[in-house]
Amino acid sequence: MDEKEISVQQQEKNKNQNMASDYHDDEISLIDLMIALKRRKWLIAGVTIACLIAGLAFWSTQSRQECYVTSIEIGRYLNENNETERIEAREAVEIRLRNAILPSLRNELIDNTEKTLNGLPKVNIRVPEEEDTGDFVFLKSITNPNDKEIVGSLHQGILDRLSEHHERRFNIYKQQFSFLTDVIKIL
Repeated sequence: MDEKEISVQQQEKNKNQNMASDYHDDEISLIDLMIALKRRKWLIAGVTIACLIAGLAFWSTQSRQECYVTSIEIGRYLNENNETERIEAREAVEIRLRNAILPSLRNELIDNTEKTLNGLPKVNIRVPEEEDTGDFVFLKSITNPNDKEIVGSLHQGILDRLSEHHERRFNIYKQQFSFLTDVIKIL
């Protein structure tokens, strides 16, 4: 054998030994791991207790919040073809609630209570996609339990005003329908 072949064989042998030692270096000994954990048990316990105390302190300083949800179904009526129709389109109801009913109610509550505009609970108005829930509008307020009465007044006021508006629209439809019925009777 010449020197080149010997050096190539020696390199392959060294390479195989390095791969074998790398394989053993990647293994984790569970015994070594347990020894390390046992040695640091007081540190682990201390960090755990400190985190629990910090979590309890944070929790105790947070004010409690409650969620109030009211669902309102948009009214329907039978038209002259005996088909049900909404008294008002879903989008129109949402716009009416956001731009007319809710702002006027909030102003009334400010006048009648000691609250400011920022002190009143917020009311989120959501009209889901039609396929999701049918003809419902959802009112949602998240506030502290002390504002339960005000949230109830807001939600009830919204419901009452929307009902009054829908009742007026329904009476108009009713008058139109009775007029058409009278015209048909005359013909």
